[in-house]
Amino acid sequence: MAAWLPTHGKPLESAALEGAFTETPPDTARLPSGGIGQEGARAPLSDEILTWPRVLGSGCVALLVVLPTVGCLVVLLTTAVLR
Repeated sequence: MAAWLPTHGKPLESAALEGAFTETPPDTARLPSGGIGQEGARAPLSDEILTWPRVLGSGCVALLVVLPTVGCLVVLLTTAVLR
């Protein structure tokens, strides 16, 4: 079974759906057998670039996960020691 899925928001055409199971995927969707070809990697897209707002946002999200976890562990360890 083979499927070709569009990436990065490219719209599907109705003609592509009719022959979706009989056509082979385009060559750009396949990687060479040895990994990245001799030409090198493609340039990163704008949504793949790491920027300071993304770094700060991911840090804030990480704090929302880490702080309650550490707080819960401290409470559990404190109650275990006091028993």
